[in-house]
Amino acid sequence: MKYKHNYQIGLEDVDIKGNATNRALMTMMEDIGGLHSDSVGYGLDSVERTGQAWVVLDWKIEIIKRPHYRDEITAYTWSRNHNIACAYRDFELFDTQGEKLARATSRWVLIDIVKRRPLRLTQELIEKYQGEPQSQAFEEELENMSYPKDFFDTENAVKQRYTVLRRDIDSNMHMHNLAYLDAAGELLPQQIYEEGEKNHIRISYKKEILYGEEITGVYIQHEDRHVVGFTDTNKGVRAIVELW
Repeated sequence: MKYKHNYQIGLEDVDIKGNATNRALMTMMEDIGGLHSDSVGYGLDSVERTGQAWVVLDWKIEIIKRPHYRDEITAYTWSRNHNIACAYRDFELFDTQGEKLARATSRWVLIDIVKRRPLRLTQELIEKYQGEPQSQAFEEELENMSYPKDFFDTENAVKQRYTVLRRDIDSNMHMHNLAYLDAAGELLPQQIYEEGEKNHIRISYKKEILYGEEITGVYIQHEDRHVVGFTDTNKGVRAIVELW
């Protein structure tokens, strides 16, 4: 089953040229994914009852045509595939003429919110979502994203220390997935930033970041991609963002 919801690009969703930002489009995707889960009893309103919550592990997003201020958007999402450990969710955004604006795929785990541990996905749970495995936003599967162990431990990289603030924390009590995109944007060199939003986004969340933690953002241009890694005080990589 594909779940549908309508949105409008608001004032807070655009850049200085009136174009929708990547954050705004990702917010729509996150929101409709939550609405779909709410409709089957596993959304935000159900966390207190179930003690369980969905947490995103990976995003892959392509902006095909960037919408503008006040544009009406029709968003679709669906559960695509799963195994016992994680579930895949895809997205598509369209304008009022039916032209595709963006597509995305993502990977999620269901966690026990008290123990902070992933849960095994049962067939009963998966069936509630009425998945559509034959429908894919991308032809290729979502690949693992990784870099050599010392990739972000280089003297030539642009680095910035950051302490996680209250505004960064979401309902699951860890750094909100969109806050990583915001932080990555702050690491981009000014010339790259002024070129405008990138149309391809890839994010991999390795280990959750909590309120008050001190992390280091590390920017490296690698081939055609702008790569930002978030490392902790032990130089462990907590998340990676790619923009191109």
